[in-house]
Amino acid sequence: MCLGAQEMSERRVALLLRLRKELKERLADFAKREHRSLNQQIEFILEHFLSDTAVEPPHEQPREGRQRKTRGVDE
Repeated sequence: MCLGAQEMSERRVALLLRLRKELKERLADFAKREHRSLNQQIEFILEHFLSDTAVEPPHEQPREGRQRKTRGVDE
């Protein structure tokens, strides 16, 4: 294996993704128009969405209105 391929495999993970057939076809058409592979297009869309929405990891505290019940704690 060449060094470039080894570096790429260390930075990427495989992900099984189930999509409706129609959605996959739309994504494939979009990717073709953008001269990207389907995988590259999905990555691009996800990166773009996450950077635009500034998604942050979940906080330690549950959001208001969604209280978690703790087992073994008397109320």
